[in-house]
Amino acid sequence: KVRVAPPQFVRITNKLTAKVLDVSDLSTCNGAVIQQWDYRHGGNQEWHLVFIDGEYCRIMNRLSAKVLDVTGASRNDGASIQQWEYLGGENQKWQLVPLDTGSYRVMNKLSGKALTVANCSKEDGALIQQWDYQGHDNQKWQITRVPTQYSRLGVAA
Repeated sequence: KVRVAPPQFVRITNKLTAKVLDVSDLSTCNGAVIQQWDYRHGGNQEWHLVFIDGEYCRIMNRLSAKVLDVTGASRNDGASIQQWEYLGGENQKWQLVPLDTGSYRVMNKLSGKALTVANCSKEDGALIQQWDYQGHDNQKWQITRVPTQYSRLGVAA
C-alpha cells in the first residue's frame, strides 16, 4: 500500500493585529470575501500552501478548497481579496517573501502588491486587500502550522 501524507494546513496571522485570514461566513462559494478574524480553529481559517514552482504558491482554504484571488484580476491598490476556484490565473499565485522578523510579505504575482489588512484595522471583519508593499505590520504575516490530529486504526492480523 502507498501511504500519502495528509496536507499540512497553516493559519496565516497578521503581525499587527494577531488575527488570521478568514473566509467570511464559512462560505464555500466563489467570491466570498477574505477578512481577518480571531482564530477559532475553523476550516475557513486554515490554509494549504500548494507550491506551483519554487517561487509561487496557491493558498487554498481548508473548508472550501478555493484559493486566495485578487478580485477582477486587478492591479490596483485597494483591490479586495476573495476566494475562487483555482483557474491558474496570475492573480491566484502568491510569493512568500521571508522577512528578518520571522514574518512574511505575501506578494501577488500579477500585481506585485502585498496582502494587506485594510486601514490597519484591528477589528474582526476588517477586509483583506492588496497594496504596494510599504513595510508596515499590517502587511506582515506569520505562518504557523496547524497541528494534525491522527487516529490509529487497529488492523486485525
